[in-house]
Parts: sequence; C-alpha cells; structure tokens
Amino acid sequence: MKNLQNLVLLVFITIISVSGKALAQKNKNTSFHTEITASTSTHIGRITKDSIIVINGSTYRYTVDTPGDKGLVSIMTSVTQLLSQIRSKNGSILQYSITDKNGNAKKEGDIESGDKLLVKSANDKAIKTYHIGIMQGAIGGLLYLGKKALTVNTNSDLTLYFTAGQRTPNATVKIYIPAGITITEDNTTVNVIGRGDVVLKGLATQSIGRVGTSYPYRKVGNFAITKSADGSSILLFRHLDLRPANGADLKIVISNVTLNKTGNYFFKAVYSTSKPEVLTSAGIGSETATLAVTRTIADLERVVNKDLHYKELPTTYTKASFRWSATKNISAIQLMQSTNKGKNWTRSSAVIDPEKGAATISGLMPDKLYNFKLSVIGGVHKGFSNTVHFYSGKMDIKNFGVVADGEADNTEKINEAIEYLYQTGGGTILFSDGVYNVRTVHLKSNVYLYVDKGATIKAIKGADAPETTWFSDKKYRSGLSPTDPGPYTDPENYMTKQDVGHHYFQNTM
Repeated sequence: MKNLQNLVLLVFITIISVSGKALAQKNKNTSFHTEITASTSTHIGRITKDSIIVINGSTYRYTVDTPGDKGLVSIMTSVTQLLSQIRSKNGSILQYSITDKNGNAKKEGDIESGDKLLVKSANDKAIKTYHIGIMQGAIGGLLYLGKKALTVNTNSDLTLYFTAGQRTPNATVKIYIPAGITITEDNTTVNVIGRGDVVLKGLATQSIGRVGTSYPYRKVGNFAITKSADGSSILLFRHLDLRPANGADLKIVISNVTLNKTGNYFFKAVYSTSKPEVLTSAGIGSETATLAVTRTIADLERVVNKDLHYKELPTTYTKASFRWSATKNISAIQLMQSTNKGKNWTRSSAVIDPEKGAATISGLMPDKLYNFKLSVIGGVHKGFSNTVHFYSGKMDIKNFGVVADGEADNTEKINEAIEYLYQTGGGTILFSDGVYNVRTVHLKSNVYLYVDKGATIKAIKGADAPETTWFSDKKYRSGLSPTDPGPYTDPENYMTKQDVGHHYFQNTM
C-alpha cells in the first residue's frame, strides 16, 4: 500500500513538472510571437524586451510662409508614425494598438510618456504590452547601398548614401563599416551635399565654392578612420554644413572591394546635430543597411542609357546590354530570358564575355517585358544570378489606368508608372494622344517621358507644397540672410541664395 502511494505521488509530481515546463514553454512562445523590431523607423530610439522608446527634440523648419522668428518646431512622435515603424520580429502577422496611461484607446495625436503599445497575435492567443518612453534624439536618417548584393571573391566598388533626418549646421556623421571591407584615405571618395567627389585625403582642401565672406565654414569637412580589433571600421565626418538639401548628404564610394566570405554584412550610420540643440540619432531602422554576399552571381545589372537627350535608333528597344562583377574559373555561362514574368525560361542568343562580365543581346521582340538572368553551368559560382528587366518599347501610360480626357486627375497613376519603370531599371513612358491633367510629377533617374504629337500634359491646381527648409524664405524677401550679420552685408553669398531656390523643387511639375 505504501509503495502504491509513493507511485501515485511520483506520477503526480511528474505531471506537475511536465505542466510547469509546458507553461514555461507556452509563455516563451507567446513572448517570441509578439516580439517586435524597428523596420524603416526614424522616430524610434530603441526597443527592449518590454519597452519601446520614441524620440523627442527640436529643429528649424520653414515653409515659404513661415515668419523668420517662428521656424523652431518640436520633434514629436505621433501614434501613426509609431505604428507604421514597427514590425514583427519573426515575420508573423500582428495587431497593434496604443492606449494612454489610463488604458483608453489612442488612435491619433502625439505619443506621451506612459502610453502603452499592445501587440496581439492574429489569433488573439498571444498578447504583450510594451511600455512607451520618450528620449531626446534626432530624427533617424536614411542609409542605403548602391548595390544590395555582391558575389563572393569578385572585385567591385561599393557605394553608400546617407542623408540626415533633419537639417543642421556643424553636423557629425559616423558610418560603421563591417569587417572584411578595407577603407583608407586613398581608396575611398566622398561627395558632401553635391559638392563633387573627392578622395578622403583631399576633403580638407576641397573647394567650398562661391559662398561669400560671411559664410562660417572654411572647409567642406574633416574626416577620421578608426579601426576596431574585430576588423570593422568607423568613418567619422565632422563640421559638415547640412542645412542645404541637395540629394544625399553623403555619397561614399569604396573602391576595389573583394569579400571572401558569404553572408550578410551590416552597415550603420548615426549623426549629431548642433542647433537648435545637440541631438544624436539612434542608428537603427532606416539608418542601417545590409549587404548580402552570395556564392552565385548577385550583381547582374542592365546597362541603361544615361544620355540627357532622347535619341531613338533602330536598336533602341531591340538591343540590351548587361554587366556584372567578373568571376574566375567559370566553365560555361548563359544568359536566360523570359517573356512571361519568369514562368518559363529559354536560353538567349546573347554575346557573352565572361572575363569582362558583359553580355549583349539583339533582335528582341517589340513591346515585351523581358526578364533576364545568368545561368552558370559549373564551378564555385554554379547556379542562377539575380533577375533584371527590360521593356522592349515605349510603355503606354494608359496601361496604368491613366485617362487622357482633360478632366481626370492623373497625378497618382502617372507617378506610379514612373516608379514602376524606375524599379525595372529605366525605360520610356509614352504619352499617346490626349490631355493628361496632373498636379506634381515626380521624375526618376533613367526614365524618359515621350510626349507624342497629339498629347498634352496639363498642370492643374493642387501641386505638392514646397519642401520645408532650414532657412526662412521671408528673411530673403525682406533682405535678411540667416548666415549674414546684416541685410545684404554680403550680396554674393551663394549658399543663402541657392537655398531659397530649394523651396520650390518639390512642387514643380
């Protein structure tokens, strides 16, 4: 009887133990399925296990109508911004909501300390609460790579672009370069706010341009390179005038990069402002970029026509050229093509030069969307490359739902068409007969707009608002200048004059 009691007790303890483990595992899984991360965030400072910190600060923002003494604004993170800048850590579908400190639902307005983020799994079985806090910080910038993928053991130039999240004078920017990439003052160039490419060692002596005697900067900027024990590097820039906006703030090109290990290489950027207060960005979300290095060819690209003037030749749409980082020891390589969005592939009649990493194909059928990829038959790079696209003709804008009746507002659909062709590598959009009403058209690199004889593109009211800027336009119009001690003390101050022009780029047709 005693042995039977001991057996029952043992079974009971075992059941409790197993249940405890199952409960612990369930809690662990629940936590895992509701974990979040910052996606392309600009207003998130950091995310911990049970909290999310958003940024707060200040900056100068002037529109064309802002009085000169009213440009100081607070950086606040809104409910909409926060919800759009988070995503599931493991790719699962999650539901998000925000409540205030009293538990009331909050669907709009600014985030306040004490608010909470509720994360639910799609089936409502897992619920997690993140406490929301606020920290002083700069709006996150944008870091991206010219090429997102490279082939292992090939030689290529690597281009990085960085733009600060808010304008500021006397900025400091740090770019974190991963191990395996060697950066020196001789093998790297930089272009600061469009002033022109210069090797790093020549930055301090680069001409600052025609800026006038009262402009406070004597150099475009200074740099320093710090090597870490793990092989990574930090590229530091100081004293940059990032008040003007002229494309990417920094374009950095590292020459002759050869990576001998496959995998992901992670880049990060942070920057600091000096006015109206000292703020530093978080270096997460949109300030990070990943370079994938693969065994198969990863950087096949179409060679696009970059002529400023459109020239239509008999081969303009029937011939296409390609390039990639040349690889060694390839026994055979072919260019494959598809005209049904990759469902079926056939070998093309391209002329290929494997040693130079180049291919050309002629005699394409007109008005077809082609997909192309390389097929390496043997060797260490055996397999298929990435896919590129080419439309063999002028793509009619009406195929995107545009109505050329002189009545409909076609702005959104025209911009969608331009973006689509830009993403395919460039090409020509045809505006056939009709009247196309638009507000603001956003042009993209390598995309031509071909306006036929019977076509008219007509501007209508409601254009995009002019972009905000650091400088007050009203000060210009009243004879004052933010960088001069008095009205027109230096009438040749190029920096002040050219930036008032930047007010109107965004809302032009």
